[in-house]
Amino acid sequence: VWDKGGPNGPGVSWAVFFHKPYCGACRRIRPIFHALADTTNSSEHIRFGSVDCVKYRAFCQREEIDREPYIRLYQTMPGTIKQSDENSRKETFVRKGA
Repeated sequence: VWDKGGPNGPGVSWAVFFHKPYCGACRRIRPIFHALADTTNSSEHIRFGSVDCVKYRAFCQREEIDREPYIRLYQTMPGTIKQSDENSRKETFVRKGA
């Protein structure tokens, strides 16, 4: 799902579907989530992505995903500023005054 759509930016929110390949509920939700990505990922406001928690177990643990299926919205809030971590080149957005 990641490769569909336009460029990412500070005004783009992400709905991310965390799943495991052998999970029955995940397999039922996945086609719907991919259809949303196909029709929406060219938007400048929201994108859809998915993460296989078997393949990317460490990432799912870091994000504290303790069950699947799980959908999390990573949202850019109004009044945020971009903050870069120079060591990892990772960009995050934080609320002003936080």
